Amino acid sequence: MSSKEQQEKLIKETAQEMLDKMGFETKLIVSTSLSEDNNSRKNIILEIDSPESKFIIGKQGATLASLQHILKLLVRSKTDEYINFSVDVNGYRRQQEDYIRDTAQDTAQEVILNGRASTLEPMNSYDRRLVHLELEKNPKVKTESIGEGEDRKIIISPANNA
Repeated sequence: MSSKEQQEKLIKETAQEMLDKMGFETKLIVSTSLSEDNNSRKNIILEIDSPESKFIIGKQGATLASLQHILKLLVRSKTDEYINFSVDVNGYRRQQEDYIRDTAQDTAQEVILNGRASTLEPMNSYDRRLVHLELEKNPKVKTESIGEGEDRKIIISPANNA
C-alpha cells in the first residue's frame, strides 16, 4: 500500500470512528484533486455523504470547520507524517466555493464597468484566499484585504487606480 493510500485510509477510518461515535449515519469517500493555486499540489478531500448534513455543517459551515479541525488533530496524533486534507459534506463546501468565485467575478465586472472600488462582505481567511486567487487572473482589477479578525474583508478596485 502506497503512502497516499495509507494516508487516505487513516483519514477515512478516523473520520468514520468519530462520526459513528457522534451517532451520524454517513458514507465516506476520500478523493484527491489538484490544487488550483498553480503549485500542482494534490489535495486530499474527505467527502461525507449524510442525510443529517445540516447538523454536521452547522450555521454558515461553522460546525463543519470545527469538525475538520478536530479530525486533523486526531489524524495527526496517529502519525508522524504531516497530512493535510479538507472535509466536505454533501458538496456544501464546493457549492460555497463556487458561490464565492461567482461573487468575486460579478463584483470584478461591476468594478470594471463603474470604475469604482467595491467591498465584499467580511469572510474567513480561506474564502478571502479564494477571491484573491480567482481575481489574480484578471489584469483589470486588484484585490486587497482590510480590517481585523472577523471583520476582515476584501476591496476589489480597478487596476489602473494605483
